[in-house]
Amino acid sequence: MMLKDQNDLNITASDPKYVALYDDAITELAHFRDPSNIIEGLLEQSPHFAMAHILSAYLYLLSTDENDAAAAKQHLALANAAAQDSAINEREQKHLEALSVWLDGNMEKASFILDSLLIDYPQDMLALLIGHQLDFFLGHAQNLKNRIARSLPSWDKSHPLYSFVLGMYGFGLEEAREYNRAEDIAKQAVALNPKDVWGIHAVAHALEMLNRYEEGAQYMKQRKQDWGENNFFIPHNALHLGLFELEMGDVKEILALSDTMIHNASTGENPIVLLDGSSLIWRFYLDNVDVGKARLQALASSWRKIADQNFYSFNDVHAVMAFVAADDFSSAEKVIQSQKMFLKNNKPGISYYHMTKEIGLPISEALYAFGKGNYQECINKLMPIKNTIHHFGGSHAQRDVFARTLVEAAFRSKNKLLAQALLSERLEEKPQSPYNLMKKENLALMA
Repeated sequence: MMLKDQNDLNITASDPKYVALYDDAITELAHFRDPSNIIEGLLEQSPHFAMAHILSAYLYLLSTDENDAAAAKQHLALANAAAQDSAINEREQKHLEALSVWLDGNMEKASFILDSLLIDYPQDMLALLIGHQLDFFLGHAQNLKNRIARSLPSWDKSHPLYSFVLGMYGFGLEEAREYNRAEDIAKQAVALNPKDVWGIHAVAHALEMLNRYEEGAQYMKQRKQDWGENNFFIPHNALHLGLFELEMGDVKEILALSDTMIHNASTGENPIVLLDGSSLIWRFYLDNVDVGKARLQALASSWRKIADQNFYSFNDVHAVMAFVAADDFSSAEKVIQSQKMFLKNNKPGISYYHMTKEIGLPISEALYAFGKGNYQECINKLMPIKNTIHHFGGSHAQRDVFARTLVEAAFRSKNKLLAQALLSERLEEKPQSPYNLMKKENLALMA
C-alpha cells in the first residue's frame, strides 16, 4: 500500500499507524535521540516495512563501529526481501542502493546516490540526515553546505522538522568557512527549536572559528539543559565546551566536564564517543598537562576492545592517540600494524582503504613517533598531508588536534623556521587565540 509520510512523500507501508511510527523515529533521529525502541516496536508489528529496515541499518552504520555492520547487513537483507514482497517506489529503491554500496565500503558512491535522490525528493529528511553525516565522515566540507542548500528552498518554514534542516545548513556553512553566516543561520535554527543539539553544535563551531572563546563557553553553559540531556550527542557538545575552556586555561573545570560528560565508567566502547575523549586528552598531552594516570588508562582500556577494526580511519588514529598518551606503545603499534595489514588485504575502491593509505596510517605513525620523541619523523609524516587531511573526515575543530601536533613537533625539534611558518598560518586565521598567542611568545624565546 502506498501512503504518505510527514513530508508528503510516498512510502510503502501496510497501515498509516506504521507510517506515523516511522515519522516519530525520524523526528527522534533529528533530535539525536535514539529511535531504536520505536523502530524495534514498529518492526515487530510490521516486519516487512522496507523503510523501517533501511532506517535501522543506517543507524547501525552511523556508529562507525564494525560490530554494528553485521546488524546493518541483516536489516539490508530484510529490506531487500520486503521490497520483493511489495514493490517499493523509486525513492525507497535509491535508499536501498545507497545502503548497499555503503556496506560494500564505498561511502563516496553512497553519498552520491543520496545527492541524486535529494534532487528529485528534496524533502526526504532521512536522506538529508544520512547524507549530511556521510559528508562529515568523508570530509566533504563544500557538500556539507551545498547538499542542504539545494534542498532548503523546498522546505516549508512551518514544517516541524524545518529547524533541523536549518541547523544542518548552519554547520555546513561553518565547514565551508562562512563563519558569520553559519552563526546567524545556526542561531535561527536553535531559536526555532532549542533542543536542536546539532544546531547548538553548529553555533559552537562558528564561535570557535570566530575566536570568540569566552562567548562560546558562556553560550554552551547557558544552553546546557538543551544539549546535555537525553541525546547521544552529549559527549561531543561537551567537548566543544571543553575546547572553549581549554583556550581559557581552566584545566580543573575541563577535567570535571570530561569525567562527567565525555568519558567515564559508563561510556562503553562506542567509537563516536571515544573520539571526543581522545581529542581532549591528546591536547593536554601536547601541552604536558598531567591529567592523572587513571584517566589515561581508562580511556586506553575502552579503546583496546575495538581498536583493531580498520572500519573508519578517523577512529583508528584516535585510538592511537589514547594509547600513546597512556604510554601504551604496544597497543599503538598493534593498530598501526593492523592498518598496514588492512591495506595489504584490500584494494582501492573501498573508502576506508583510501582514507587509511593517504591519511590515517601516516597520522598514526606520526603520533607514535611523537610519543617516542622522534619529532622530525612526526613532521615528516604530517607535513605532506597537512593540506589534504580533511579527506578522512571530521571537522575543522576536530582536525586542529593534528595541526597542533605538527606545531608542537616543530617546537620540540627546535625547527624555528617551521614553527614560525605554522604559527603564521594559525595567527592569520585566529589572531586572538590564546593558544596561538602563547606559542608566538614561546617562539620569541627559541634559540
